[in-house]
Parts: sequence; structure tokens; C-alpha cells
Amino acid sequence: MPVAREQRPTNGTVPTVGEALERVVDAAQHLASDQVSLAKLEVTSTLEHAAAGGMFLLGGAVMVLVAWSALMMAAYQALLHTLAPVPSLLVVAVGNLAVGGWLAWHGQRLLHPAGASDGAA
Repeated sequence: MPVAREQRPTNGTVPTVGEALERVVDAAQHLASDQVSLAKLEVTSTLEHAAAGGMFLLGGAVMVLVAWSALMMAAYQALLHTLAPVPSLLVVAVGNLAVGGWLAWHGQRLLHPAGASDGAA
């Protein structure tokens, strides 16, 4: 929303060159001040948005970790009916290692596709 600036009365006279230059400089200063204020507002808004998104992401990650842990405990308990405790734990660990390894491998391939040049010679 534009802000009204002070209008100097001309009383029907043409301003002098000095007065005109003074008005130009004053307008330029106000414009620069308005641009700085707008940039500050944009940065503040962006940071608030990023902080809120980061908090939701962190909360979601914690909830996923808790759920994954509960699933792994349930898998361990289910395996105890057929295996001894140590082999049951190893099956759960190897399953997690396989899934985690595949996710890491797939993520690396997405970040660095085959044949893509990263600029390193």
C-alpha cells in the first residue's frame, strides 16, 4: 500500500533547480528506505515460514522414529515364538540394515545420477 508523502505547496510558482533536486533526493531516500523495509519484511516472513516448517518436520521425524521402534519391538517379540532371543534380534537388525542400506543407496543415486557431471575433473 503506497504511503502518502508530504506535498510542498508551490503557490503557483515553479520550483527552483535546487528545490527540485532536494525533492528528487528526498524521494530517492524514501524509496531506498521503503525497499529496505520491504526486504526486512520478506526475510522475516521467510524465516518464520521456514522455522514453522522445520518444527513440523522435526515433530514428524520423532513420531516416525517412535513408530518404527514400536514396530521393531513387535517384530522381535513375534520372532521370539520361533527363534531364540539373539537370532531374533539379528533378524530384526539385518532387516533394518537391508532397508536402511537400500534407502541410502537409492538416495545417493537420486542425488548423483549415473552419467551426470558434477564439474569435478
